[in-house]
Amino acid sequence: MWFSIKYYIISFILSICIASLYSQVPLNWTIDEVNPGEDVSLFPDETVYTDGLKSCRMQLHSGAVPYLISDFFYIPPGADYEFSIDVFDNDTAGQVKVYADFYDTYGFNIFGEPPIFSADSGQWQTISWQGSIPEQAVVGYILVKFYCQPNLYSFTKTSDIIIDNVRFLASGGENLVVNGSFEEWVVGMDDKEIKVERFTIYPNPARYFVNVNLLEAADYLVISDLSARVVLEMQITGMIICRIKIDQLPDGIYFITAFSHNKAIGAGLFYKSK
Repeated sequence: MWFSIKYYIISFILSICIASLYSQVPLNWTIDEVNPGEDVSLFPDETVYTDGLKSCRMQLHSGAVPYLISDFFYIPPGADYEFSIDVFDNDTAGQVKVYADFYDTYGFNIFGEPPIFSADSGQWQTISWQGSIPEQAVVGYILVKFYCQPNLYSFTKTSDIIIDNVRFLASGGENLVVNGSFEEWVVGMDDKEIKVERFTIYPNPARYFVNVNLLEAADYLVISDLSARVVLEMQITGMIICRIKIDQLPDGIYFITAFSHNKAIGAGLFYKSK
């Protein structure tokens, strides 16, 4: 059950509907598709790579523009950063657009540097740029968006592109992208669709307590920190509005997930401060 809770929380952090854990998915990455299990396929490729022993081969099957999204990672606000990814795009039927984005303490998206498209080439290309992490940002994540060519949304035929060696370095430090070389994969997981609606939490930031206004009645609430570690569970059977005492929690960002019959029905974010 706790694995499922952690998965719901991470899906909310990214503000997306996690659609379809395909039969092969790189560990610490998530596929976001309009048509779960149909828009894109991922495979570990041990014949062509630039770092480690594997790369990630992406096959596009539709014009729905799927995403490959990394787990979020902690970042030092205001620090200079360098982002890069290796792409092998010798397929004129498709291209990828890659970028790094951020979230603030309230869960609002902060856009990073403008994204860059891959170019058709018979050789590996390294897409990279440098920027500064926004002062309000607390976590970052990487997105790889897969488009058709020549029209970005009109599918003509299956496209194959390979990516590898995804790196996000803040102030010259170590790579913050977990499994950026796609060495670890999850295989054979059942397809599932997770959709978590966002509810209201106030005051925010908060010091002693938060009020929660749910969209529908829930059985219990789970409060977790940024690493998805559960710090508090509260039974609220049949309630829609409730108050939670948080004065014992350390300062930081927390997520509240509402469950009914062991299924997540909503989530929200708050910042605990003195």
